[in-house]
Order: sequence, then structure tokens, then C-alpha cells
Amino acid sequence: MTRLRTGTPHFGVQARRSVSKDHIRGDIFLAEPIFASTMSVMAHKKAGGSTQNGRDSNAKRRGVKCFGGHPVHAGEVLIRQKGFWFRPGQGTHLGNDWTIHASIDGVVKFCIRRIAKFNGNRERHTVVSVEK
Repeated sequence: MTRLRTGTPHFGVQARRSVSKDHIRGDIFLAEPIFASTMSVMAHKKAGGSTQNGRDSNAKRRGVKCFGGHPVHAGEVLIRQKGFWFRPGQGTHLGNDWTIHASIDGVVKFCIRRIAKFNGNRERHTVVSVEK
């Protein structure tokens, strides 16, 4: 058998350390060749890692459901919103989740009004009402 030096790469042959009394220094000798089924396969691509993306929430389906001039019945949803984007007017009422519903049968009307805030300032707001 041929002797291998420590640190020399030698592919396809498994090296073992000798432990017999004849070789007290611990020289490395070649053993039997390794078969392809027992060889460890090295990666040919870098590890991809994990991503922090790939999630999305369900659509909330907010917005104006009945536009100006549209005939509606009592109880119909006029606007689904988060917060006070639109204000309820005559013939409408506000739900728990800021949804504006029609209180009476009629036609939807949108108008812009200047509404006073608590500090005295006046702001423009879109008011939704239902007229008979």
C-alpha cells in the first residue's frame, strides 16, 4: 500500500489511522476504496435559507357599496369603512364597525359639509344620506 501524508486530499479512497504496535507514530495508511453509495455528496448550491415574506391578510371588502342616486331599502349597507371617512346623515345610521346603513327606503345622496370639531375648528366631511 502507498503511504499518504496528512492533509493531502485523496478522493475515492478512505484513509484510516494505524493503531498497531509496529506503527506507534500513528501514520496514515490507505484502506479499501470507497464505493459511490457510501460517499457523502457535497452540496452544489448554496443554502437558500428561509424567507420572511409570503404572507398576506384576507381582503376586508371595504368601500362604497351604493353610490349617489342609487335606490336602496332600509337596512342595506351603504358604506363599509374603518374609521370616520364618511359621516352618516339623514335616513342613515352607523353600525358598530363604522358601517353606514340605510334606515329608510329611498335614494342615496352624497354631500360635503363643514362640521365643527371639539376644539372649534371646522373640517370638511362627506356626509351620506338617504332621501325619500
